[in-house]
Amino acid sequence: MSLVICGALPTSAGAQAWLEDREGKEGPGFRTGNIEWHPGLGVELGYDSNLYLSPSGQHVDSMILRIAPHLDISTLSRERRASLDDSAGTDVERKIAFRLGLAAPFYHYFHATHRTNVAAQGDFNLTIRPDGRFSFTIHDRYRRNIRPFAFDGAGTYAYHSNVAGALLKLATPGEVFTARIGFDFIFNIFEDASFSYLNNVASRGSFEMLWQFFPRTLLFFRSEATHQGYYGFAPENLHHPSYMVRLADNTRVNAVVGMNGGFTPKLSLLAEIGYGAAYIMRAPELSEVETVIGRAQLTLTPRESLTVKFGYDRGIHPSFSGLYYTLDRGLFDIEAILARRFLLGFTFWAGYLSSGTVLNAYGAPLDLSGRTERTDVVVDGRLRAEYRIRDWIAITASGGVTWDQTGFQYNRFVITPLLPVPSSFVKYEAFLGCRVFY
Repeated sequence: MSLVICGALPTSAGAQAWLEDREGKEGPGFRTGNIEWHPGLGVELGYDSNLYLSPSGQHVDSMILRIAPHLDISTLSRERRASLDDSAGTDVERKIAFRLGLAAPFYHYFHATHRTNVAAQGDFNLTIRPDGRFSFTIHDRYRRNIRPFAFDGAGTYAYHSNVAGALLKLATPGEVFTARIGFDFIFNIFEDASFSYLNNVASRGSFEMLWQFFPRTLLFFRSEATHQGYYGFAPENLHHPSYMVRLADNTRVNAVVGMNGGFTPKLSLLAEIGYGAAYIMRAPELSEVETVIGRAQLTLTPRESLTVKFGYDRGIHPSFSGLYYTLDRGLFDIEAILARRFLLGFTFWAGYLSSGTVLNAYGAPLDLSGRTERTDVVVDGRLRAEYRIRDWIAITASGGVTWDQTGFQYNRFVITPLLPVPSSFVKYEAFLGCRVFY
């Protein structure tokens, strides 16, 4: 999905579901003292019908070879220690918990070989006193993204994204009341100089309080404030040939209250409602927003091997085009495990997106008809399947379609193909492969 207007959405078109799922990608593992090692390798052959998210009639398709080696290293969890024969001391509070995950997915495009590249991802988490009422965590999440997101005009579409931060947890005895205070530092940096004006850094502060008043139910309050600065965009240098969209420093805030609880062992509800806003700095020509945000999700578990979720959410997300967009979305997800070896899942969502003000670097409309706001209707469906031949080897299959319809038409007589914002597009994708994991 487009980096620009849909990059924050959960169902990324190119993501490998098992690679992002810790439990799904780990096998029995090797143990050295209090450390577990989980290596793995996935090999898949796939097809992408619309490599550059192009409008109808301009599609470039390609077969894809995807090879993804990965390694996870962690200390033993309390549950893992309890399952071992030498489980003495499992009730002793751990002093530290550590996890490191590394992966390097390789993509070879048979019909666009110049786009062949290696992505990278790393996840780090270190918690002091993870079982205690007071704990402190430092974490980092790094991604090198390489999938094309616009017309075939740049040398490389690779960009680096990183979120590093710390979290302090404070709780009363029995964790009836829990508070979490966090801070994150975020950056997004493009490798190609043509996109350097999109480079940005952000700082985010967060605060959360939880009150568990039943064994299976809690009330919560959560708030965040994020300040984002586009250090690669200089308003005094608008003659720069690569400046395609009007950007500005901005601050996004949100605060919600909600409840997360299980009515029965088979039925649970998550509901939250609150306030969200995006404020633009030193750019009065760009619109701001204040609105109601929220989420509701009903989860049904009729049996242990079947989970069904229905939901709706509304929020404000970052975007290079218009600086932000609001999204109203309905979601359906179902996952079943058959005969303890075959996993089958399907995720579907449909949403309405509305962007902030979209202007070129000089403050003029980018749309051919002169409109300054973009709206999209997006429909996305994803199917995933896995058959476990053994506890360490599996056959995998995945596929999906993304349909994005918008009336916004970029005036390509006054911009170059380097603007990473597609108009309406349809994209089909499918992969079949095998993975080994231990």
